[in-house]
Amino acid sequence: MLKAFPISNGMKVFDVGIGWANPVDRVFIETLKLFLKKEKLSFHEITFVNLTRAYEEIRNGKIHYKTFIDRASEDHPAYLLIAEKLKERGTCVINDPHHVIRFASKSFLHRLFEAERLPVPRTFVISPTASKKLSKSVAKTLGIPFVLKPSYSGLQDVTLTARTAGDIMNFLKENLTDECLAQEYVAPSLINGRTAWFRPIFVCGRTIVHWWDPKNQFYHSFGRSREEQKIGRVLDNFMQKIFQITGFKLFSSEVAMDKKGKFLIIDYANHPIDLNSQEITPDGLPLETIRMIASSIVKSI
Repeated sequence: MLKAFPISNGMKVFDVGIGWANPVDRVFIETLKLFLKKEKLSFHEITFVNLTRAYEEIRNGKIHYKTFIDRASEDHPAYLLIAEKLKERGTCVINDPHHVIRFASKSFLHRLFEAERLPVPRTFVISPTASKKLSKSVAKTLGIPFVLKPSYSGLQDVTLTARTAGDIMNFLKENLTDECLAQEYVAPSLINGRTAWFRPIFVCGRTIVHWWDPKNQFYHSFGRSREEQKIGRVLDNFMQKIFQITGFKLFSSEVAMDKKGKFLIIDYANHPIDLNSQEITPDGLPLETIRMIASSIVKSI
């Protein structure tokens, strides 16, 4: 670890603080540290091993970071408190804790996307106290099948094969404290034999586009064909607009092209993104993508 430079009041100031707790981040963290060392930027890691001590030292003004990369708020609330305290003291936090809380709701984002005229599938935001009559109307309008997702959720909580008003009512019962998004099912087109489904990642102003298979959730790197460059420009435009809405410096989205050739944003602004590597699991990110993410973060610093 590179040495931090001291301040007159005894505070140690590092260029970068890295808060991480999930082992799946290991390849990304090691890659990030290599880029930081190359640029001679000092850094300090906060893991579960030193979490309590680091929290107290930050709270008491003994340690400070110019930039803090938060990869662990979902693993322990102390990381969110750390991010909040650092932000108050002028640290650039990736991602800003205020933005993380404000834009975590898919239903809130859906309304913002519609207001900004970003293309989204036909969607109904349904209250957990919605009537069966409303559920019947929604199911009839969306057709079979349709998608159900809670406003606060991960991919594992999504139902892709809903068919009836009863499915909606049962879903609402399982998510009593959350709004539900009922969304039309998007059947993707094919582009040169490939499913037209994409996972773009936005990192500090840069968009990294991937082909993505919704069945096995495998990432495939984008090439440089004329068709891919054209798609890349469309997706970059979406991601830049989503950044303007959310302020997220690191997030991903899910976009499909339907049978009519229209791009639709399926999943809006995922945070935190999964930075597992294909070296570890088949549905992880290509190693080159992890390098690009780490490099882009360091360049932004």
